[in-house]
Amino acid sequence: MDEVVAMTAMEYLSPSTLSDAVALWSVRGDDAQLLAGGTDLVVRMNRTGIRPNCLISLKKLSELKRLECGDGGLALGSLVTMSALEKSPVVQARYSALAQACALVGPAQNRNRATLGGNLCNASPAADTAPALIALDAQLRIVGPRGERMAPVEDFFVGPGKTILERGEILAEIRIPNPPPRSGSAYLRCSPRKAMDISVVGVAACVVLCDDGRTCSDARLALASVAPKPLRAHRAEGVLRRKVLSEAMLRETAEVA
Repeated sequence: MDEVVAMTAMEYLSPSTLSDAVALWSVRGDDAQLLAGGTDLVVRMNRTGIRPNCLISLKKLSELKRLECGDGGLALGSLVTMSALEKSPVVQARYSALAQACALVGPAQNRNRATLGGNLCNASPAADTAPALIALDAQLRIVGPRGERMAPVEDFFVGPGKTILERGEILAEIRIPNPPPRSGSAYLRCSPRKAMDISVVGVAACVVLCDDGRTCSDARLALASVAPKPLRAHRAEGVLRRKVLSEAMLRETAEVA
């Protein structure tokens, strides 16, 4: 049964199942907002002064909080926090770019509440997690009134603050495949100060080496803060493939990107 609490003329709904959340979101989407960690939502409400008539909290949905690594790779519920990902030994060891990106999302107290799904759905061009997930070839499981669908994370963003989510749809899960042998990933951000600024540019890379350990077999590169949405650097990837890695080659790749 849904919990209803009065909050200064704002209705608060807390569904206990994902299907109930989808049903509520489908009906109340015009005057409601989904509440996950709330860090971006509260800032947006304070900045604009616009307040929804209703908040639909996802906090009771335990299925959206799982962090599991299996034969098919890493499965992350959309409510997994930045702090949990940053500190996860599995994420640190096998999906370094994601751990590094999560560690850069605001101060520690925010990372304890901010969720991966919320960061993606906020659709900021400067979001740190988006290029990391693009480089890691993540897929998104989206649940809505017409069922489920999968989408590559690189196709999720339409523009600033806009995604492919349709009315009633909720981002439920992020799936990342197992990293290929002889591969590694990283995320770097350039900011004007060493504080908690948004990035001037964020770069994520996942590189696979050939048997010789020096030649790039494959690469996925993604950028933040350089366009209205996070994007793949396809031309730069082409520069790296089948080339022996060197400082000069990396400089050329950066120039092309």
